[in-house]
Amino acid sequence: MNPAIEQRFQSSNQEWNFTTVVGGKVVKSGDLEAFKQEAERVAADLEKKKLDEIKKNDTPIPTEQFLNELSGLYPVPESKDKEISFYGLDEFVIWYLSKREEFPEEHRKYLNVLVSVEGLIHQGCECKKEERRSQAQVFFQRFFETNKDAALFGIKTVGGFSKVKFYLKGDATPFLEG
Repeated sequence: MNPAIEQRFQSSNQEWNFTTVVGGKVVKSGDLEAFKQEAERVAADLEKKKLDEIKKNDTPIPTEQFLNELSGLYPVPESKDKEISFYGLDEFVIWYLSKREEFPEEHRKYLNVLVSVEGLIHQGCECKKEERRSQAQVFFQRFFETNKDAALFGIKTVGGFSKVKFYLKGDATPFLEG
């Protein structure tokens, strides 16, 4: 770079010494590394808060109550020979989002947690995306194993399926079917 231009560039950087507030902390706009670190810290804090909220609300749906409420809300499925398999959280979320309005509000709040968990996979640093995906798959499996009776009944009823299978990505054997 031309020394005169470089000197002008350096002096203009000194004149443009703005500050930016990131997550409540003041960071010099010219200090890109500090700005990046603070932004990553804020994103990590946000992700931790969301995960803490999910863990706090990670209680099983009362099966008997769920089934009683569900039985009066859904018509009997016409076809008993349809089957569906979900190969991971992302496939289930895609299906659920297309059918969400068919579930009663009380049950949507539990199933919407899975949508939130799937969304967390894509937030934060790319370098930890596979770790977040793995944790989300474990949550997906625990969620359905814990709420299997109510979840299977609801999915079968809404989708008109006779059989539902849940797999983890890459597994040949379902972790849950019914």
